[in-house]
Amino acid sequence: MAEVSLRAVEDADLPLFFAWMSDPDATRVAAFTRRTPPTAPRSTPTGRGSGPGPAGW
Repeated sequence: MAEVSLRAVEDADLPLFFAWMSDPDATRVAAFTRRTPPTAPRSTPTGRGSGPGPAGW
């Protein structure tokens, strides 16, 4: 069986996470989604992003 290990999220991971969250098939089967999906990441989870999004995004 394969071994799985976890690591901290890095800024370079965020575009991939955004792509996963924006996938139309994934949002169709998700229990909770945004009413209007964003078109681009607005800020990082730490609030230090490139856009004017909310600090928790």
